[in-house]
Amino acid sequence: MKGQYSLVIAGDAPEGQYRLVAGLYDDKGQRRLPVMRLVGSGGDMVDLGKIVVAGREHSYKLRKMPFPLDARLGDEVALQGFSLDKTSARPGDTLNLRLQWQARGTTKQPHKVTVQLLDKDNHIWGQRDSVPGDGDWPTTGWVRGEVLLDDYQVAVKDQTPPGEYRLVVAMYEAASGQRLPVTVEGEPGRALDTMILLATVTVEGR
Repeated sequence: MKGQYSLVIAGDAPEGQYRLVAGLYDDKGQRRLPVMRLVGSGGDMVDLGKIVVAGREHSYKLRKMPFPLDARLGDEVALQGFSLDKTSARPGDTLNLRLQWQARGTTKQPHKVTVQLLDKDNHIWGQRDSVPGDGDWPTTGWVRGEVLLDDYQVAVKDQTPPGEYRLVVAMYEAASGQRLPVTVEGEPGRALDTMILLATVTVEGR
């Protein structure tokens, strides 16, 4: 019988070397079952080896962003402003976006960010999905109050017609795809159900 399990390391776990152990409980979950060994005493745990937890520097200082924002995504995450290098583009151009996240709590499930360029009918003309930090900052490792600057590059599709488009951002559970609900303080028009409206981007003809 095989089993696969996920173990989330606490975001504030000190860096260093740790032992990974496993054990079994009875069907009531109250008593750990003994381990039988060919040599020596069994105990009630199996040593699976050592793992090394690498440290990550945590910053708690909010930066002044070109576009201030106070948006909440679920109970665990806030978006506290962003920067965008352009609001006018041509097909094939890249939009460079920086998001300032602040952790409001700990997340039990890993989340991903999606940034999309949408027309009025919600057709996608540019998209970038990623774990924050280009995969290096999973939300399960965030510490309450810390601030992260997260960069995204969104390519405008070559066949994008001229017109106005909405640049939006959302966060969703990596496993289920379910998006976090959104509220925006003082600017309710930016909250689009499970998306945050960042900017209107004008796409010009070639």
